Amino acid sequence: MKLIKKIEIKYFRSIHSTKVIDCRNLNIFSGRNDVGKSNVIKALNLFFNGITDYDSGFDFYENFSNKRLSEVRSESIKGKQFISISIEFIRPKSYKNSLPEFFTVERKWHRESKTHDQKDNLAALEKQKKIPNTLSSAQSNLTKFLNKIVFEYVPAIKDRNYFKNLLVKLQENLLHNSVSDDEGLTGSASSLASSISDQIYDLKSDFERATSVDTNIRPPSSISALFQSFIISTTTSHGDIPLRFRGDGLQARYIASALHYYASKKSAFFIWGFEEPEIAFVVAH
Repeated sequence: MKLIKKIEIKYFRSIHSTKVIDCRNLNIFSGRNDVGKSNVIKALNLFFNGITDYDSGFDFYENFSNKRLSEVRSESIKGKQFISISIEFIRPKSYKNSLPEFFTVERKWHRESKTHDQKDNLAALEKQKKIPNTLSSAQSNLTKFLNKIVFEYVPAIKDRNYFKNLLVKLQENLLHNSVSDDEGLTGSASSLASSISDQIYDLKSDFERATSVDTNIRPPSSISALFQSFIISTTTSHGDIPLRFRGDGLQARYIASALHYYASKKSAFFIWGFEEPEIAFVVAH
């Protein structure tokens, strides 16, 4: 599904000001090192998730354009230090009666602010009679629409923490579907929790008698809580080999399959931003 028509980024990292126009379902950015390909992906991650990398928060000073900072200092302009990301969206079919065909949302981060400002062009579109319903209805549905977008940033360096986070999402979805469809599994989880509770009680009582200190250990009460993570293995002529021990290319391909599966089970709009050496691309699902 095509969700984005145009992206405009200002003063973000190495990007002073740039526009990505006529976006497609698949958008590929290629070129030499250090020209800002990855920063387009990180800017989208900031817009949708409030962070630049997948595992760290947002720091204005680390992400503000050095070129813009030099301009501000040379011009002695105060209050002009900000990062702006603007996206022109394409209305999904499910919002035909509430949102205009195209609409723009801008999010702006100022130097001293802990949260971003947001503005849209719905009021201007209402004056142009491009809103199918009322302005208040469009504004309400805009919030719902933005909340339904899931942006997944896939870093170039896919360490164990990234794979762990991805598998947690996959695990939660698989177990949720399995438990929802199988009352026997739910009953087994409850029985196991009860059995563990009895054993924990004995442990608790013994420790309390010896130390006079009361303890509390809560056993798992659901199937999903019983699992820490799935072990994904690949079948070879030499037996099963965990995926984490296979090559980077094979692991990266599994990421795409896992994200596709996850997206197919959720009623949301998915956008994936893949960062790779010498290339970056954005996919709308």
